[in-house]
Amino acid sequence: MKTKEDNREKLAEEARAEYDHVGTWGWGASLRHQWAAAQRLDKELSPCFSKTWKPPHDERTNANDGVVEKLVTPEKREPRWVPAVPNGHATTHMTWKRWCFFQVHAGIYGAHRNLTVTLSTMTLLLWWVTMKTDVTN
Repeated sequence: MKTKEDNREKLAEEARAEYDHVGTWGWGASLRHQWAAAQRLDKELSPCFSKTWKPPHDERTNANDGVVEKLVTPEKREPRWVPAVPNGHATTHMTWKRWCFFQVHAGIYGAHRNLTVTLSTMTLLLWWVTMKTDVTN
């Protein structure tokens, strides 16, 4: 027999499935400018700025702001270009990757998203090689 709690959870799941938790949200020009500079200092991303770099089909340098981007295909969505998060620090005590995680996981209102929603939202907005492992652990 279904309880009110079971019904409430089913309705919540349906609402989450229909809700576009990213919408028109994106990274601002100021942050992308900082990332473009940080990417040039990142050992993994700095080769992308050499004149001899031949990007694979799923990587590019954005012509507008110089940020290295990755083509990702989020679940049940069209492929999209998202910025590659550089190694380095956003603040004295926090890396860019950790900072991005907190922006998506907790957000400005402190409402913590579960693992599935956090990871799917991050996939829509940004990328780094070990993102799934880092977020899961």
